[in-house]
Amino acid sequence: MSASPGPITIVTGSNKGIGLEILKKLAPTSSVAILAARNPSLGEQAAQELRDHGLENVIYRPLDVSSAESIEHFVDEIQKDFGRADILVNNAGIAFKGRDPTPFRDQAAPTFKTNFWGTVELIDAMTPLLRKSTGCPCIVNVASQSGRLGILDTDRGKQAEISSPTLTRDRLFELVRQFEHDVKTGTHAEKGWPNTCYGMSKLALIAFGRVFARNEMEGGTEKEGKTSIWLASCCPGWCDTDMSSHSGPRTAEHGARTPAWLAMEGRKQGATAGGFFYDEKEIQW
Repeated sequence: MSASPGPITIVTGSNKGIGLEILKKLAPTSSVAILAARNPSLGEQAAQELRDHGLENVIYRPLDVSSAESIEHFVDEIQKDFGRADILVNNAGIAFKGRDPTPFRDQAAPTFKTNFWGTVELIDAMTPLLRKSTGCPCIVNVASQSGRLGILDTDRGKQAEISSPTLTRDRLFELVRQFEHDVKTGTHAEKGWPNTCYGMSKLALIAFGRVFARNEMEGGTEKEGKTSIWLASCCPGWCDTDMSSHSGPRTAEHGARTPAWLAMEGRKQGATAGGFFYDEKEIQW
């Protein structure tokens, strides 16, 4: 399969909600818009509905970001079909609802598997294809204000370390594993961690984005003759979606505006690489 000029765009978790609305906004200016989602029947149905409404360049590809095997297969398919990628929007995520009977100690591992570890693994796997971009490759991580640094106010040491401009990828991973361990053993509160697995997973994702962007933009990538990849994180706001049990005041379309803007215009308009954005403006993390 060959692609006409224009970006190869991928949006994960895009068969419904905010992800679907992001894809709708990016598809018209893309040569190919890839709807990536876990469920094949729901994913193909959503892609067909978009094609029926005139977005004929939308295709479905199965992807479960919590599965290393699924990520490998997905990336292999993109390589085989297109040989490159230009825009990657990491929207897929999970959150345990307040009424969920799963004990808190058992929520950290699955939450981080999708929201952090799987997303990082996908970014790593997609990086070689993004470097082959014919334009300005970018990654947008859909995070949340639930992951702002303020959730670590009870431990300013951790807060300072995670937000440090010298934080390394390896050290971030160590901190994430420590949080997961402390939640599992029921010691997270006494060790200064917040009582939110979702918030911490998004905080870690924002921190990873900062480290990634710093390495790309300041770490000599261009000097090595490689195309630098621009990355930013954002909060879509509290939206009326399945994840919020449809309790949010903001529509999914409204929530999709900032991720789509970052993907299409962020780098061109000088938005800060590694920054955290809300309503198309950078906000304090």
